[in-house]
Amino acid sequence: MTKRHTYFISIFSLVFVIVTVLYPLTAWGAESKLRPVPESLAHELEPTPDLKDKPSLSLEEAMELAYKYNPDLRSAELQLDRAEILRDLAADSITFLPTGDMLVTPEGRVVVNSYEQADINWKSAKKAAESKKQEIEKSVIDAYASALKAYNQMELIKLQQQELEAQNKLHQLATANGLFANLDLRTSQLGMEQMESGLKACEASYQLALSQLRSLLNQSPDWQPVLVSKPIANEVECDELWLEISRGENQSIMMLQATAALELEESKLYWGLGSSEEDPYLDKINLYLKQLNVEQAKKDTRNTVEQLYHSIEALEKQISQKNIALQQKEQELQTAKLKYEVGVIPYRSLTGTESLASAELAYKQAVKELESLRIDLVTLRANFGYITGQQVYSKLDWAQVEDN
Repeated sequence: MTKRHTYFISIFSLVFVIVTVLYPLTAWGAESKLRPVPESLAHELEPTPDLKDKPSLSLEEAMELAYKYNPDLRSAELQLDRAEILRDLAADSITFLPTGDMLVTPEGRVVVNSYEQADINWKSAKKAAESKKQEIEKSVIDAYASALKAYNQMELIKLQQQELEAQNKLHQLATANGLFANLDLRTSQLGMEQMESGLKACEASYQLALSQLRSLLNQSPDWQPVLVSKPIANEVECDELWLEISRGENQSIMMLQATAALELEESKLYWGLGSSEEDPYLDKINLYLKQLNVEQAKKDTRNTVEQLYHSIEALEKQISQKNIALQQKEQELQTAKLKYEVGVIPYRSLTGTESLASAELAYKQAVKELESLRIDLVTLRANFGYITGQQVYSKLDWAQVEDN
């Protein structure tokens, strides 16, 4: 290549940088002098209210409290404004750099690379702030739903306990009259002990979920709210699997973080600002590692999306079947009531034959089981929305009840 060709290539590169980098940065530098107050500093952080006297909590209220008082979301907003200021300061540095030094001197390349890295960091921080809100929504739903499910299991065990206690009283009476052996009574008592142990485990799970919810809302440990929202969704709207996987690969936070790290490495090498090590292969190894991180993030995202997609699909079918089963239990309960009223069946039976009490218990169990499946569905929906960059929380999936 002749010196003349090298000269024209250098001129072309210089013009390209001036048009694509210097000109817009000059405008940004002028705007930064009149920078408005960053959004994250436009309002002072309010003290978190003490809700220990608030007896109930809906999911919508929990979301509003998390948006307003969760320190992680506030931190993400501050980080975004900080990244924007650093990007604009880097733009100002290029504005005052002599044009002739931009590509020729090492200092010029460092300044241009600093701006490119600041711009990549700003874009990454912007997505991180958006993702942090979705992450908080997902975390609140996870904690709220876990508490609801544990409460449901507690209620289910209490229903079974009430029935077993009534059965035990009949067993004691029947044993005293010689109709049942002591062994039968002991078996019934062992069943009660197992239920009490299961109830304690559910209570521990309930308190754990409440503690996670209190942490997300910055509340004290002595707050014990009654959760008054319950899920009503029977299905989740999803597109074809390949499209959802594509969304995840483009929108998931782990993909964006890995991609940003790769872009930073590529920008550094493009401007000849690799490592200061003597070994010439170190930069290439670092680049390959960043590329492998992107591929691993893509693989993990694809697998997570696919698993969640099929889990949602399977759960929707279970909910459909449970709805049908609930209708059958309701019909059986109505039939049992009619039989009881005409004296065909007893209210409670010791021999395991048909009774009104067993029909009532079977119906209540079916209701609780359906509610638990719906809780699992909204939890999966929140995780699916988070990984694919879609809606995490929808008011249409929830309803408020008078009591839990």
